[in-house]
Amino acid sequence: MDIEKILPKYSWIPIALFFVVNCTTYYGTRLLAEGHNHHNISTGIDGRIPFLSWMIVIYLLAFLQWTVGFYVIARENKRVCYILFTGEIIAKLICFIFYVFFPTTMYRPVIENNNFFDFITLLIYRIDSPDNLFPSIHCLESYICLRSTFYIKKMPKIYKALMIIMTLLVFASTVTVKQHVVADICGAIIVGEFGIFVSKKFIWKKLG
Repeated sequence: MDIEKILPKYSWIPIALFFVVNCTTYYGTRLLAEGHNHHNISTGIDGRIPFLSWMIVIYLLAFLQWTVGFYVIARENKRVCYILFTGEIIAKLICFIFYVFFPTTMYRPVIENNNFFDFITLLIYRIDSPDNLFPSIHCLESYICLRSTFYIKKMPKIYKALMIIMTLLVFASTVTVKQHVVADICGAIIVGEFGIFVSKKFIWKKLG
C-alpha cells in the first residue's frame, strides 16, 4: 500500500508534530502543574446551564469530526496543511502555557448513574480529570476543523455546513456534560484564531 496516496508526504511532519505537541500538552502539563493551585473560572452562566448526560454522545463524536477534519486538511494541499497544522500547534502551545501557569478546575455534578448516558459520562469523568480546561482543547480541535472550511475549496458546501453544526454541538456538549465552562470555549476560539493568524501572516506568508 502506497501511504502517499492516503497522506501526502508533505503532511507527515506536520501530523507528527501535531501528535507530539498534543500528547505533551495534554499529559505533560499535568505533571508540571501537579500541586499548583487550580482556579475555578466558572460563572453564573455556567451554573444555569443544565447537565445533559445524553450530550456525551456529541462529546465523543467530536473525535470522529477531528479525524475527518484533519485528514481533509492534510490532503487539501501543502499551503492549507502547513498553515492550519502550524496554527493548531501554536494554539496548543499557548494552551500548554495556561495549563502550567494558570491551571483551572471545575466542580462536577453528582451523577446517579440511572442510564447508559450517565454511565458513559461517569466513565469519561474517571478517565479525564477536571483540569487542563482553559482553553479547551476539545473545542479548539473542532474549531480548527471548522476554520479549515474557509480554506478548503474542493469540498461541497454541505461539508462546511456539517462542520459548523458539529462544532456548535461540540461546544454545547462540553458545557452540558460539565467537562468545561463557557470561558474555556471562548479561550479555545481566541487561541485558535491567534494561531492561524500567526501561521498565515508570519510563518507561511510566502505560501499565500
